[in-house]
Amino acid sequence: MLANSKILSVIIVAFLMISCGGEETSKGDALFGAGKYQQAIAAYTEYVKLHPTHVASFYNRGRSYEELKNYDQSFKDFNKVLELDERNFNAHLSLSKHYYRDRAYAKSLIHSKRVVELNGSVAQGHFLIARNNHQMGNVKEAMKSYDQAIELNENLGEAYLYRGALHVYNKNNGRACSDFKNAKNLNISEADDVLSKYCK
Repeated sequence: MLANSKILSVIIVAFLMISCGGEETSKGDALFGAGKYQQAIAAYTEYVKLHPTHVASFYNRGRSYEELKNYDQSFKDFNKVLELDERNFNAHLSLSKHYYRDRAYAKSLIHSKRVVELNGSVAQGHFLIARNNHQMGNVKEAMKSYDQAIELNENLGEAYLYRGALHVYNKNNGRACSDFKNAKNLNISEADDVLSKYCK
């Protein structure tokens, strides 16, 4: 009877610890959702002190740093996520964006390709493959990946815009103008300029 009582006590304590942890991570998530990124960082930081292998908290803290344009810290957190879970495609996607922002296109391409290897249905992964190839002058590969990104998400306005730019490069203004019009309909501000330039 005493042994059963001890077991029950352990189960209750464990349940309470899990419940409290859930509240802490929910607190961070709620703060992030409210745009209170500094407070969210504090909440996630407190949580990972007690749970140093909690992948979601490191990733969400990285996203919070990213929203504050503290890219050095977000980079550290996204890499920490991959230390804990090498197959985390969200961390690969965020690192691809990080390297793209720094114009390190070859490094960005490595991570965007990994995203697609892990989850081929992520339109942003294909889009980043396209952008990196586009920036590196790999026109055929870029076009193929823009096509795949749009096939997966027909509302990805930037993919239409940049695919249209490749059509201009290939001297196919008919297709370019169709893409620029789609980009405009999806509220991509740059579309107006290219429409007036190439589609009079």
